Amino acid sequence: HPAPDAWVLRTATNLAIDELRRRPRPLSAAEPVAGPEDAVALRLALAHALASLSRQQRTIVTLRYLADLSEADVATALSISPGTVKTHLSRGLARLRAELRGPELDALALVPGVPAAGLPQQEGPR
Repeated sequence: HPAPDAWVLRTATNLAIDELRRRPRPLSAAEPVAGPEDAVALRLALAHALASLSRQQRTIVTLRYLADLSEADVATALSISPGTVKTHLSRGLARLRAELRGPELDALALVPGVPAAGLPQQEGPR
């Protein structure tokens, strides 16, 4: 295969997405739970919100923010243009913000694997 790193990333992402699809849909965490269950509830809410994205958006958001790849690396791994990555990131993050509101969105910073400030803020015009 010409780009084994890209193939491995793509395969790992697809397997993770397939695993999430096989799990039963979690109930939305309407109110934050105090204690160690908080991280679990937030992870479930994040998984549910990620499931609401299109396959392409979910893959790109996962590779960019959970696998911590740069936009250029995501573009290379998926054989798409960096502009396409930026478009799907913008739309995917907007959808995640709509799905995760209030305390859930604020508390995402506590979940390992999620950027320290929760979901990245929408960037201004380029």
